[in-house]
Amino acid sequence: MVIIRFILTLFVCLACTPRTDKGQARKNMLIGTWYAEKKGLYHTLYVQDTAHIGLDTHIDTTLFYEYRLLGDSLALYKPHGELINYNKILQLTPDTLVFESLLDRAEVLGYSKKSIHVQRIKK
Repeated sequence: MVIIRFILTLFVCLACTPRTDKGQARKNMLIGTWYAEKKGLYHTLYVQDTAHIGLDTHIDTTLFYEYRLLGDSLALYKPHGELINYNKILQLTPDTLVFESLLDRAEVLGYSKKSIHVQRIKK
């Protein structure tokens, strides 16, 4: 009888424990400034919140979009809701983001939350 009560109590405790939303955790992990691992068109990504992203280009333009994480892809939308494209995410960790492709760049693109650009010191 004691074992049954213990199991029932354990079941109630587990049922009342708040569940973490994996999608929300991924969205929160995405928020921040991401720097490209190599020089390219989209050298910096600014993920402002769980719905808005800016892509800084090497031609002094920042493109702003709305986004959604859909499965393993980042879907980009124009401000009025028109889908632009899906960008498959190959890896997402707290400090690493790797896309199979991004917008018109048909190549693997890696980003880090830490700037890897080092300024050269003049002698």
